Amino acid sequence: MDKVLIEQIREIQKLHKRRYGSPRMYEELKDRGYRVSSKRVARLMREAHLSCVHKKKYQITTNSNHHEPVAENILDRQFSASAPGKVWVSDITCCATKEGWMYLCVIIDLWNRQVVGWSVRNDMTRPR
Repeated sequence: MDKVLIEQIREIQKLHKRRYGSPRMYEELKDRGYRVSSKRVARLMREAHLSCVHKKKYQITTNSNHHEPVAENILDRQFSASAPGKVWVSDITCCATKEGWMYLCVIIDLWNRQVVGWSVRNDMTRPR
């Protein structure tokens, strides 16, 4: 019976592009008339190495439609500096945490690639 269930699980995974984990797989098998427990489905999937593909979290952080002034590109992709403290660059990235999204801004001196400063906030607004 396990071989039949594993083949059904493979068929369902193929049909749903491997997006069903054991809870949804259990419901699908029940709907198809199989008498199984959720723990059995989880065990069979684990033993057969049939895991699901997780959807990646994505958050849009760029808003190009604004009326704020845009800084001039004076660096013009020249990523070298003649002396320390002459050229600093900065970037912002977002990081998923258990508490939600956090935004990290880092400033780097291009002379020696050392971090000059950094800031972490839970939003991208200017500090007041």
